[in-house]
Amino acid sequence: MIAAAARGISVHEYAPREAKMAICGNGAASKQQVALMVEKTLGINIESRYLDATDALAIAMCHYYSLTSPLKGKGGSSSWEKFIAENISPGGSGDLLAVTYFIYKLEK
Repeated sequence: MIAAAARGISVHEYAPREAKMAICGNGAASKQQVALMVEKTLGINIESRYLDATDALAIAMCHYYSLTSPLKGKGGSSSWEKFIAENISPGGSGDLLAVTYFIYKLEK
């Protein structure tokens, strides 16, 4: 990390739970679950003796997801009312349709 900082290269850290959540949707996922999701997402097959390599790939994927997330920088909303007030333009029927569809998909 010191070598990267000395050369002006940014360093990012992710807690294991954060990476597991990004890859598996469960911060308490096992190494095997992380490995399976990495394999499925990347379309590769990794031998079980290389589980540490899947951890490294999972961290790289977590970083990529954090850079490309449309929700980056958005704090969590404490209520639906607050979310709607912050994200839907007044009278925006397109926004209302999008939110309705989003809720419909969540409930399925």
